[in-house]
Formats: sequence, C-alpha cells, structure tokens
Amino acid sequence: MAEMESQPTVSNRWPPNRNNMPDLSHLDNQLTLNLILKALVFKAGYANLKAKALWTGYVKLVDRLILEYNEAGLALDGYVHTPEDIVAPLFRATAHMESCLATLLKAVRFARRLRMDRDCPNVGHLTAISDEVLDRLKRIRAAVEQLEEKILDRSIRDADPVLMMVKRDGVEIGDEVISYHDLSRWIEELHRLATHLTDYREPVTEQTRQREHETE
Repeated sequence: MAEMESQPTVSNRWPPNRNNMPDLSHLDNQLTLNLILKALVFKAGYANLKAKALWTGYVKLVDRLILEYNEAGLALDGYVHTPEDIVAPLFRATAHMESCLATLLKAVRFARRLRMDRDCPNVGHLTAISDEVLDRLKRIRAAVEQLEEKILDRSIRDADPVLMMVKRDGVEIGDEVISYHDLSRWIEELHRLATHLTDYREPVTEQTRQREHETE
C-alpha cells in the first residue's frame, strides 16, 4: 500500500491501475488482547458492567476495522500488480472494503455512545464521530443495502451499479463516495481512542476500594 498521502478525491478510472490507500499496517490490531491482559493484571477498565461492555465492544470493533482495512489494501495491491484479466483480488478487496465500512459505522456509533456515557472517560472532539461523518457512512451503507435488495427482487436497471467500486483513491457506489484519505484519518482517530481506553483505569475511590476488597 502507498505510504504517501493521497488526496481526498476519487479517480473515475475503474478497474483501478494503482493503490493509493494510506498504509495503516503500523496500527496495533490486537487491542482486545491488550485490554484483557491489562484488565486481569492491572485491573484496567470499568467496574460498571454496562460501561465495561461498551468499552470492550468498541475496542473489538476497532481491531476488526483495522484488519478489514489492511486486508482490503493487500487485495487491492494484489489486483494492481497482476494482469487485469485476473479479477479475483479486486473482488476480495471489494468484500473487505464493504466489511470495513460496515464495521466503521458500528465503531462510530459505539464511540458516540461512549461520549455520552458518564461512566466512561472523556472522549473529546473527534472528526470521525461527527454528525457529518456518521451521515456519510449511513448513506454509503444504505446504498450497498439498496443495491442488494434490487439484485434480490430483480429490479436492478442498466444504469444502476452492480457493486461498490473500489478505485485507486477511494470507494464509490452511485452518488456516494468516500476517499481513502478520509477513511484512513477516521480509522486513525478511532484507533487512538481505543488505545487510550485500553490504558484507562477507573479512579480509586472509597467505593472502588470496597469493590476490590469484596472480590479478594
């Protein structure tokens, strides 16, 4: 995958002849394991069961998000470096990218809920969980689902796309477009939050001391 920053635009060429996905392979995608170890050894996390479930669920989604993004990038690399008549890697890239975007939408929803939860640490301002980004992700997910319904009920028309197009600078389906530039920045923001959450430990109060004493 390209290490240089791509511009937030999407080339009209499809199938793609280049992969401009920013490289996110440096991001840790074993945060769930780290979370479990820190919870067991250092008692990190939350005592409140509902907050703990939200915290754990979010971190698991970020792990999966990074995995799907990286797999999409590897598959797209495989496609652009093989003869164009070998299309299997492109279909794999499309499948992983659809899963990536679906997981991203879930992670954004979890992060927004974390921001509202008084038992969770301060999430702060993140572009990735803004109303605008949430709306964009909802629209592209809806476009994928509408296409699937059209295929199932045989109402698809000649002018309709037959799949989400993975291009060299981003993804597109109908009028909905998300560039890899935007996508990678959102993932990095969510990953930073997930890393922060795996290191979080509830402040020690008389109530938490009492809970610890009861479990000993």
